[in-house]
Amino acid sequence: MGSTPVQGECPVAQPQTNRRSFLEFLTMVGVGSQVLLQTRNVQAANAAAQESADSEPWPGMTYRTLGRTDFRASRLVYGCGAALSRQPNDRLLNIAFEAGVNVYDVGYSGYYRDAEKNLAGFAKAHRDEIFLISKAPAPVGADDAVDTATAQRAAGAWTMLLDKSLSELDTDHVDAYYQMAANNPGVVRAEEMYRAFEDAKAAGKVSYLGISTHENAQECLEAAIDTGWYDLAMIAITPAGWYD
Repeated sequence: MGSTPVQGECPVAQPQTNRRSFLEFLTMVGVGSQVLLQTRNVQAANAAAQESADSEPWPGMTYRTLGRTDFRASRLVYGCGAALSRQPNDRLLNIAFEAGVNVYDVGYSGYYRDAEKNLAGFAKAHRDEIFLISKAPAPVGADDAVDTATAQRAAGAWTMLLDKSLSELDTDHVDAYYQMAANNPGVVRAEEMYRAFEDAKAAGKVSYLGISTHENAQECLEAAIDTGWYDLAMIAITPAGWYD
């Protein structure tokens, strides 16, 4: 899994060890974070995390249909944007994969720097086994009026960023591409945006259209539902985080 076994170590057992360590780590992070949010006490959070490490291990990964696709997706999704923005980490990606994670989400280089490039090698090695998502914005202000010319410019910019994402990922196809950080319902509803997706789909570049949204999230999600065009949606769930 990217490391050389030391003398006396059994290489065959390493994936199981990695998988167990990964799940134990997630358990500790989850329990510790919950206690920290509830108590604001770092010592209590650390104690709870350490106690969780000695508890029963997590069950195996579970799966469900992802949005309006027919892909059976892991309940955990690997968010690669910030994690890979500065350097690759195939070791951690492979640990997640061995643990059953099969959805990998990233974003365009204008926001996430080299994340797409740093995901490319892993994605290529597992391309038939994972669901690959990237995303880019349609650059229109949250309160801007959206006329035909504005929508055409937004769709053109989004298409160019899609092509750049494919280049960065060293692939000719992603499973889904999102309108990233959507904050203007008029853009979400714009037929020009949907036609840009349909053209990309016809060219074999992408299979599904998605949306991620933080600002004006309710309005944008309602617009997406009204159109019936969007197969996937990503929203922010960050207790006490900067989105709130």
